[in-house]
Amino acid sequence: MYSTTNTVKSIRLPTITFDSLYENKVRTGLIDLCKIDIEGAEYEFLSPKSSQCLNKIKYLLIEIHGNRSGNPQQLIENIVSRGFVTLIAGNSISPEVFLFENTSLN
Repeated sequence: MYSTTNTVKSIRLPTITFDSLYENKVRTGLIDLCKIDIEGAEYEFLSPKSSQCLNKIKYLLIEIHGNRSGNPQQLIENIVSRGFVTLIAGNSISPEVFLFENTSLN
């Protein structure tokens, strides 16, 4: 089932930004819940230069990986600086799962 060789095969896939997805599919209004589980790519996805439509999300459920991609605490601070408060900050079962609420949408 799994290969024991070190052969790596890469596949190129088209991608879009979250802002572009919002503009093309949602257009107006709020997103009640956005779940993000992108295996370490959350640092780039939620960088201060990207995801300007984050202010349209009421609840953000995200798995934050502590790896070489970035610093989890800095990512949390970035999310909080955008008007979110932490409702759940991991637990013994899922220490990487966080739930944030956008308080500017109350």
